Amino acid sequence: MWNYVKARYIIPDELEGWVIESIHASWRGYKGRIKEAHFTAFENDETRLENRPNGIPLESFKMLLEYWNDDTVQEKAKKNSAARKSYTDTHTRGPKSFARIRHKMKKKKPDESQPCFGEVFVETRERVEGRDYKTNPEIITKKIKMINEKLSTGDAHDELLSDRKHGPQWLLGRCVKPSKVSSSNAPTDTYVNELIAKIKQRLAAEVEEKVKQIQAEVDEQVNKKVQQNLASVLKKLGEANPNITINIEELCVTAMSDDDGTPITGGSNF
Repeated sequence: MWNYVKARYIIPDELEGWVIESIHASWRGYKGRIKEAHFTAFENDETRLENRPNGIPLESFKMLLEYWNDDTVQEKAKKNSAARKSYTDTHTRGPKSFARIRHKMKKKKPDESQPCFGEVFVETRERVEGRDYKTNPEIITKKIKMINEKLSTGDAHDELLSDRKHGPQWLLGRCVKPSKVSSSNAPTDTYVNELIAKIKQRLAAEVEEKVKQIQAEVDEQVNKKVQQNLASVLKKLGEANPNITINIEELCVTAMSDDDGTPITGGSNF
């Protein structure tokens, strides 16, 4: 999969993990949307087959229906759904990556230090008054208030977030490992700038190579057309003036054909 991506995009090797995780997340989301729209939305398989998604072959969709109808799979899906609904502190930033959010927060600080977990939590969990949410906003609002009070005293410790049950990447962003959480281990501006320069250099080299390739193809086509036209003119000139001897090979680098497709062999005289 990584080789497939690299063949189509200019992307450094350092981002392989992020790319693979992004593909996994997109695939997981796609499967969820397909199930919601073409399985859960209907009561029986007959109706589901009538509303099969265009992008999935019939036999493959039948296999999906068989899998989703399995009692073990349905029980697992119910448990996962219940666990998901138990979360009360889901973020409100949509598809925007936490890496971008953390970087923006860092740039706003006078010393450009890495934001702590508490600051990121507040930034990504704020609720808009009057807007409807799937989870109870009172719980998260109370938690945000407690964290803000803690931060206002200058205490940046993450005591209220120490029990992070959402996984090692929670509040960090995709592909960030726990060992790289501290500001000392976080990617520096120097590293980011070097990575950007590396990408630009690679892009410039590929563009230059592509331009040379296109120029060579254009030159070849132009030369071929010029020689074809020259051969045609010389042939007509020879036909109109039988006493003139014209050596096509001396005037044309390669053998061409005239307008009606008749080959003109090298060394022919008129």
